Parts: sequence; C-alpha cells; structure tokens
Amino acid sequence: MIGVPYPHMVLNSHNVPGIEYKMWNTWKVPKSTSVDHMVEWVAKVARGAPGGCLSTLIFNSHGKPGKISIGQGITRNDVEKFAALKKESLVDRIWIIACKVARIKEAGSITDGNYFCYRLAQEAGAFVKAGSANQTPHYIFDVPYGYIDDWESTVYTWNPKGEPI
Repeated sequence: MIGVPYPHMVLNSHNVPGIEYKMWNTWKVPKSTSVDHMVEWVAKVARGAPGGCLSTLIFNSHGKPGKISIGQGITRNDVEKFAALKKESLVDRIWIIACKVARIKEAGSITDGNYFCYRLAQEAGAFVKAGSANQTPHYIFDVPYGYIDDWESTVYTWNPKGEPI
C-alpha cells in the first residue's frame, strides 16, 4: 500500500472498479457529473483544505488511453478546464488510478495518453501520475484511510511544465 500525501481528496467513480478509497475528502462522482462541476468542486474543497490547497487529488475510475472514465468522462478536450486549479495553486499532484490512461494508442489522437497527461499537468499546474497498463486492484478489502493499493506495471509522472520525470 502507498500512503497518500495529506491533505488529500479522492474522486471515486460511480462504477469504481474494486476499491473505493477514503481520504480527507472523499466524493463518489455520479455518472452525470460534468468536468466543469468536478473542477469547481475540487477547487472549493482545496480552498478549504489545511494550507488552502490539496497535496494530492486522486481520480479512481475506469480508464482507457487518454481518458479518465469518471462522471461524463475527462479527455484531452477537457484539460483546459483544469487551469482554474493552477490559477490559485490549488493542487500539488494528481494521481490517476485508472487502466491505461497514459498509454499511447494512436500518437497525436484523442487516444494519446501521454499527450493527455502532459497537458493535464500543464493546465492544472500539478505533477500528474498515471499508468499505461491495467490497474488491477489487489482486492484488499479494507484499504486504510489515506492509502491506495500498489500501482501496476509502468507508471509515469509529468511535472507541472508537462515534462516527464
């Protein structure tokens, strides 16, 4: 298990595969939720967090190359909306626990996970971490508050400038 830097927030999808994580702020996101509403809510929670920002924002959902399947879905067409977080330095890091989000299915297309992740990092002004393979839960039935289970396979990180590290 991996300890998550505090203060932390998790957005668990309505159909989260496996484990629903529990953080300082935990939100089970309905399928009908827009990206705009998710960003607005994250910003509001971050402003009320100790220190006025979130150390870690987690998306826990299904995914595919270049897409976080939470709410109505987040794709490269939505990353500019995360600039609202950068404007006030509201999030230090974003962890995407979803299958294949960082995978490059077709370079330069909507299914280019690398492009999606580096643009999300740039727009949010945060470190972004995501995997290129399936993120199969280990089915630990009671992951403690403030923890996630281990990452699967190769995981990539981009800095706030969008550079891989």
